[in-house]
Amino acid sequence: MHRRCAEALAEGVDRAARGPLCGTAAARARTLRESATDAGLRNFSDQRAAKAAAELVRDPDPMIRVSALRAHAAINGTDAAPDLLKAVQDSSPAVRSTAVQLLQGMDALDGEACRKAGQEATDTMVKIPLYGLALKFGDANTHKEATSQLNNMWKQEEGPYVRAALIDAQALDPNGNIAADVIEPMIQQAGSSIERIHAFNAVMAFYGDKTTPEVEVLIRTIAGSDDPGMLTAVAEFIASCPNYMGFNIEPLVVPLRKKLDGLQLPRDQEGSIAIHQALAHLDGSTAPPYSPPFNHPIDLARLANLKEGQRYRISTEKGEVVIAIEPNAAPGTCVAFDSLVSSGYYNGKSFNRIVPIFVAQGGCPRGDGYGAMDWTLRTEIGQTGFVAGAVGIASAGRDTESCQFFITLAPAPHLDGRYTRFAHVVSGMEVAQRLVVGDEISRVEPVQ
Repeated sequence: MHRRCAEALAEGVDRAARGPLCGTAAARARTLRESATDAGLRNFSDQRAAKAAAELVRDPDPMIRVSALRAHAAINGTDAAPDLLKAVQDSSPAVRSTAVQLLQGMDALDGEACRKAGQEATDTMVKIPLYGLALKFGDANTHKEATSQLNNMWKQEEGPYVRAALIDAQALDPNGNIAADVIEPMIQQAGSSIERIHAFNAVMAFYGDKTTPEVEVLIRTIAGSDDPGMLTAVAEFIASCPNYMGFNIEPLVVPLRKKLDGLQLPRDQEGSIAIHQALAHLDGSTAPPYSPPFNHPIDLARLANLKEGQRYRISTEKGEVVIAIEPNAAPGTCVAFDSLVSSGYYNGKSFNRIVPIFVAQGGCPRGDGYGAMDWTLRTEIGQTGFVAGAVGIASAGRDTESCQFFITLAPAPHLDGRYTRFAHVVSGMEVAQRLVVGDEISRVEPVQ
């Protein structure tokens, strides 16, 4: 059956590629192309499935190209690397970033090919990780050239997201002194929380399963920081490590408990949740549920002035996205969003999280994804699901919503019933698809 399925998909892709289609036929062809990019096809022995995935990396639809790259890498492994290195020059930011992420997940690459691809790349956020891969896999000459390029960029770049990417790239240097002598000091000394958190995660990734140096870095980081975002990152790391489960490591437990007292709720609720989960992980117990008290009543006067379908323009450096709110389904969220827009809150904020074919998320007051207001909203589950172009509010659990919003870039039914949908995109979806991490929201305003 698997063989027949793979053959049918490959034949369907061939037919779809022979000429233009319209209406239902075109929709069916797109479905066939999407099916042929399913990474699950790696379980099929038929080579036609692998061939179909490899061919679809040149599909006209960038979303298909993203899926095709993922399937191509899953099915063909390092044999897909040449196509991935070509894809880093794609016209779509989503395709470029996906290609880079897949290359970063490979165990063996041509370091010099990565360096050359980085040199040719015009996208800074593609160029930097490719130089990082050149450090990791290149010979001495390649390593020297990549190091020089990264050092020059560090001197020139001041933006926190670019500098965070440079930290990630430098941390791939197999020279252990780089992690200990260059990256680790940035955990305390870097100029932004975004850079400090990236430095912490990079050092932890470098040490891998070496538990003793990991614990030493954790102890130093907890002792040296009162930043809620950093403490959240530390706690999330601890909770994610199977090696720490059930080991009541006192030098970690005691300072973590003390840091809880310094958090301001509900603003720092994500940090509180993460620390409780880390403490529970360390002693092998279950973290207590977090249920914030009701603290932000709906402004009924403002709600009365909101209309179903009222539009707002989100202006970015890539263009404009216009959304229409749905106060009948999410009155509290729509009122809060309108209030934040009226105050100018979103102006100058950034998109801090982009996942191709999933979401573009922005509006964090800290810029690192761990920020919130000093109030929370109740979760409002409506009847309409998270189709492509739905706009929702980020959440750390039920009734923890605040100011960060996200736009779904593709259908995301797994979010239905869990997240508040409060609006939908009416124009500019192509702009949302081009957003990258660090893109600034210059202004959000009502459309009169």
